Amino acid sequence: MDGRRRDLITRVAKMYYIEDKSQSEIASALKMSRSNVSKLLKASRDQGIVEIRIHENTSLASILREKMERHFELKSCVIVETLETEERTKMSLGQAGAELLKHYLSDGISLGISWGTSVFYAVRAFQLSQPYKVDIVQLMGGVGARDLSIDGYRLAHALSGRFEGACYVLQAPLIVQSGEFRELLLKEPDIQLVFRQFPNVNIGLIGLGSNYPESSSLVRAGYLSKNETKYLVDQGAVGNIMGRHIDRDGNACDIPLNDRIVGIELEQFASIPVRIGLASGKEKGEILLGALKGGHINCVVADESVILSLMEIVEKEA
Repeated sequence: MDGRRRDLITRVAKMYYIEDKSQSEIASALKMSRSNVSKLLKASRDQGIVEIRIHENTSLASILREKMERHFELKSCVIVETLETEERTKMSLGQAGAELLKHYLSDGISLGISWGTSVFYAVRAFQLSQPYKVDIVQLMGGVGARDLSIDGYRLAHALSGRFEGACYVLQAPLIVQSGEFRELLLKEPDIQLVFRQFPNVNIGLIGLGSNYPESSSLVRAGYLSKNETKYLVDQGAVGNIMGRHIDRDGNACDIPLNDRIVGIELEQFASIPVRIGLASGKEKGEILLGALKGGHINCVVADESVILSLMEIVEKEA
């Protein structure tokens, strides 16, 4: 970055975040448009000049976190406030997920990611002042997804840009037509190259997928129809982990769809030391509980509504 531009970005950031001046006041003082001030503030975050951290310490979050860590013996549990809009909650969740991820990073490790809206917000929020040497591995296929903002290929490349290391992208669909075709696909050298990285992954960062059509990344990506999600619910599936559907006890559902998924197996994922699951929205309570009961994740980043929904289910089961 040009030194003079960096100085300008830093000056604008100090005026806004430290001196508490409004964007209009900054624009007037520096004789520039308000839109330029807004762009410079965004650049201050994108370039790591400004880091925004969320310290969630509300009484409710603290109580829920203690209950979760004790009940499920978690490595980490971060609970953010449920805000007035879904997007704001997911942005807060993404920031918290990005901060937790930093806690576990070190040079020479391998980081595996899924895709979806929660992972998208975490990747977007992730910034480092100095890059670690970390390899990025795409854990599940995603070619052909209609929603490019949550596409696995793009997210893997975006996150890899924050590190110094290799990026292994899984250039395959998540769901193929048959189990037989999946087996043929796995024989392709480029696919095998990515699968050979799975045993090396030290940290997994994944979203937990709901079977409610309105919040399903698989529906938005065009992999499943609303009728297909209804069928999955009827079969006892509470949601999916990297495309593989599980029941409320965390067991993989005995359905043909699970044999058509291109990505890491649940058993292999469970061997990863740090497995961070992201969940936002009260409809994710069932899939989060299933993921915890099955031992699929050992770190949780969720909003209050998810945890309250999960606790309600746990109390009914007691």
